[in-house]
Amino acid sequence: MTGRDKERQGGLAMHDFDGYRTLGQPHEPVDEREAGALLVRDYGLDGARLTRIATERDDTFAVTVQGERSPRYLLKIEHPAEDYGTVRMRARALRMLERRAVNVPVTRLVPCSDDGMIARYDAGGRTRWATLTTFVPGRIVSSLPGRPSPALLAGIGDRLARIQRVLADERGYADRLGRILWDVRLLPAIAQDVLPMIDDATARRAIEQAAATYESVAGHIDALPQQLCHGDFHPGNITVRDDRPDEIAGIIDFGDMHMMPAVCDLGTALCYLVDDVLADPLEPCRIALAAYLNVNPDFDRGLLPLLMPVMQARAALVVLLPLLAERRSGTSPEHYLFRPESRIVRLRLLQSLSDGASDSFAGA
Repeated sequence: MTGRDKERQGGLAMHDFDGYRTLGQPHEPVDEREAGALLVRDYGLDGARLTRIATERDDTFAVTVQGERSPRYLLKIEHPAEDYGTVRMRARALRMLERRAVNVPVTRLVPCSDDGMIARYDAGGRTRWATLTTFVPGRIVSSLPGRPSPALLAGIGDRLARIQRVLADERGYADRLGRILWDVRLLPAIAQDVLPMIDDATARRAIEQAAATYESVAGHIDALPQQLCHGDFHPGNITVRDDRPDEIAGIIDFGDMHMMPAVCDLGTALCYLVDDVLADPLEPCRIALAAYLNVNPDFDRGLLPLLMPVMQARAALVVLLPLLAERRSGTSPEHYLFRPESRIVRLRLLQSLSDGASDSFAGA
């Protein structure tokens, strides 16, 4: 994000955000035949079987090559509004992770036949950009029965820190505040716009409280240095193998990468680990945080009090953005990680845990 973006942040409304405008821009979906032709032309993959995967705003397909039964690749054809620079940033980031974090099992970028990173797709007078990545094996952690083990929680914190360390060196991308709506810094503006859609008074109060809590620390967060972050690191984007449920097998979905303070990326990840069944619902967060700090010992412990406001902000976005996506683009709220009725429960739980606590992660 540029300095000018920072200066204007307080005056931006949701309608100013690129991410908001993109949600309302319809596009002609790419069918399997057209996507298959792209695979032949740009990747030399003939006879592949494509299966569409539901996404918010692009055309994504699981690709099974001829003679195999399981998908080997993932083809993503970006929304027409996604500019080349952003797609290139994501491709460069995946290449960096492949080369510098070889033990972190992120999805890998597959080069085009000409060794390029990105393919071009032209249709209807518009240009779209496409990438092919490896299909990550395993089962999505959020779909598993039971709760993540301490070893898996530690793995989540460890891998997040390692990814952040690599992505911190990606400095060639000039991001724009509001390009990604899941950025916790946008909560006050998004809440102002979407709250009228919520009839339940208790839910409205919880979101208003989350926005006020975030605004109380926004000045501190805005003053922090920024780096490229995964932005959506949670159990819905992490896989494990059936025979090794305590080990991370794969990390997927780098589509929400954006520039922000690392503490926002960390708080986003921890938000999804809180467990209301436990006597200490924050215990999973503390396990992941300890592993994160072990890999990243230079992390400023003075920023730990910011984690709960960030976690609450993310939990509020989990309530608001599915409603916004349904209104703007027709995306079903059921597409998202949590059931609608559980989203507000998570936010209220986080708020109850922080009531009267000056620092929920003291001593980490």
